[in-house]
Amino acid sequence: MGDLVKLAIFSLTYNQTSQLMSSLLSNYDPTIRPVIDQSKVVTITALMLLGAIRTVNEKEQTISIRLYCWIWWEDELLTWTPSDHGNITAISPQIQQLLVDTSEITPVYVNYTGTVVWAPNILLEQLCKMDMTKFPMDEHNCTFLIYSVGSSTSEISLQYAQKNLDLRQYTVNGEWELLKTETSILTFDTGVSP
Repeated sequence: MGDLVKLAIFSLTYNQTSQLMSSLLSNYDPTIRPVIDQSKVVTITALMLLGAIRTVNEKEQTISIRLYCWIWWEDELLTWTPSDHGNITAISPQIQQLLVDTSEITPVYVNYTGTVVWAPNILLEQLCKMDMTKFPMDEHNCTFLIYSVGSSTSEISLQYAQKNLDLRQYTVNGEWELLKTETSILTFDTGVSP
């Protein structure tokens, strides 16, 4: 992951960057998975950093959290030779140019090997059944599901960079104590074959 953060956008002129972006993205179709051989699985890796427990609403049985994410994958269609393009080693297109139906305006970076790094900041709200009978010593287990809609496991493989949420950015909540976090991958058979 350390190498993914060291992306540098460098070129001698605006025109070199503009020409590279045009050549890579002019025929790019975000509705098609980013592999030349469409029978290959695209692996998407996610590092999730828990920012905060924003709200816990016992009456409505909901919880909201702030997640900072690093999500990366390889895009075989977005590769180039830096020496052919003014030594540009990374570009920063709009996320809408690479993903379908996203309202995100968060940064996305692409390096010349095709590694795409996207860093969305997400506010999630989820129903969470809470038993308050042991108040103030009550404990609750809240599950958040993040999944890919419309893609099977033969098309996309989601994996987490680590077993637990990263807590380096976590802001302690004075009302609630976070006891543990855990990530896991679940697969569902939709009955639809690609």
